[in-house]
Amino acid sequence: MVVTIHTTYKTADKTFVEDTETTRLHQTLDFLDDSVWIINADWTLAYINKATEKLINRPAETIVGCNVFETFHPTPDVREAVERVKQTGVAETLRIDGEALGGWIHVAIHPQGSYLCVIMRHINEIVELERRVNLERILLSSVTEGIFGVDSNGLIRFINPAAARMLKNITNVIGYHKHDAIPHYKADNTPYRYDCPIMRTIRDGKRRQVTGEVFIISDGTHLPVEYIVSPTEENGEITGAVVSFQDITARLEGEKAAFAASATEQALRDLQQALQPPKPDLSNPALGVCYRPADDTTGAGGDLYDWQMLPCGELHLAVVDVVGKGLPAMRDALAVTHAIRMLSLAKTPLTDLVYQTDQLLTNAYPELAATTVIARYNPKTGLLKFVSGGHPPPLLLNPDGTHKYLEASGRALGWIEAGTDDVHEMIVPENGRVIFYTDGLIEAHRDLSQGMLDLAGLARQQSHLNAESLATHLVEAVLSGAARRDDCLALVLERLPS
Repeated sequence: MVVTIHTTYKTADKTFVEDTETTRLHQTLDFLDDSVWIINADWTLAYINKATEKLINRPAETIVGCNVFETFHPTPDVREAVERVKQTGVAETLRIDGEALGGWIHVAIHPQGSYLCVIMRHINEIVELERRVNLERILLSSVTEGIFGVDSNGLIRFINPAAARMLKNITNVIGYHKHDAIPHYKADNTPYRYDCPIMRTIRDGKRRQVTGEVFIISDGTHLPVEYIVSPTEENGEITGAVVSFQDITARLEGEKAAFAASATEQALRDLQQALQPPKPDLSNPALGVCYRPADDTTGAGGDLYDWQMLPCGELHLAVVDVVGKGLPAMRDALAVTHAIRMLSLAKTPLTDLVYQTDQLLTNAYPELAATTVIARYNPKTGLLKFVSGGHPPPLLLNPDGTHKYLEASGRALGWIEAGTDDVHEMIVPENGRVIFYTDGLIEAHRDLSQGMLDLAGLARQQSHLNAESLATHLVEAVLSGAARRDDCLALVLERLPS
């Protein structure tokens, strides 16, 4: 046990006590914030300072001389460390979670001859800081955005793994200026130097969000980025900035592709509209048409119609339904309607029109398959004549609300022996309507018989609509509840009272 020795001497008017070196050391240790323990070779406690008394909430005189293990029951790791230091003479440090002593404590054990000196200090703030730093490291490593930080001079102080990957595994940039390590270009491909948004944020402290600019990555290629730069502050002073960025290459490519697709789709819609013939200038009959392709995005499809006045004074009507969808089907439908028109203007008889059209197109379009209905209508007499090439029968709506499907036989274009000599003739009654359509209007529920019944029911229910409105209603009503989607076309001819 440490013994304190005092030497006393007197002068004429005062008495002095001169402390020994040990006493002065103890007094010095009492000013420390760290807890200091001196342990004898027999594990008895020789000395504790004031900080230790405060830590264990006991005065020194009550425990000095006591066995430290029996009095304080240290954790196994502390006891083992103390014993190792005594045996090896090599100092050790460890960290303990001393809940009863106010939190985390750093323990340093030093050999001092036959004694051991144990120094303890609270490190709650250090542990909390380490926890936060570790959490920040985990967060920085887990996010997909690239993140790097710069100081007030623009020197890079940290960079997360995502940023390193996006910049082609660039890692040895700490301490380099941002513009040297990661060159930065404006949206117009002119280089920044020190006037970039990052450096401006360091100067004025304003948060900025930027898109469309470029970082030059380690292999020299350009990386289009969108980034947010935020200032960092300490005690009211700007200490640098943090940059969070994303690679927007895929987004820009998607936008470019979407723009190109949109332009193509608009061109197809314009083409489809341009192919639709103008409505004949007739006061009677009234005509209406509505067409919706299966692919609404392109506006292209294989259903097409034609109407025109022939030199003989008859109205030519044709509805064509080509097998297929999209632009190829639209091309084939256009070829069929133009061939029918040309042959009609050449005064080809109705009985030969389907056959002649098939013969005209066979060599140029060997894979073409299409159904069609071709009609002649006399506006003066109301006489309607038509032939069918495998097409669904037109629907007659009588003024009294009854209906009838007008059957005519014939083989479709592209089939062996395409054509027909079966010409259907009838007088359309005043206020009567004939609806020509494509099979998308009756196949929405897969049952053709039911589809034809539904179409007739819809037409009767909306008999008050004019020809144009009726055509639109039929198409939109069928498609609104359709279980399948196909090109749909409805053309309505209405004989008005004379």
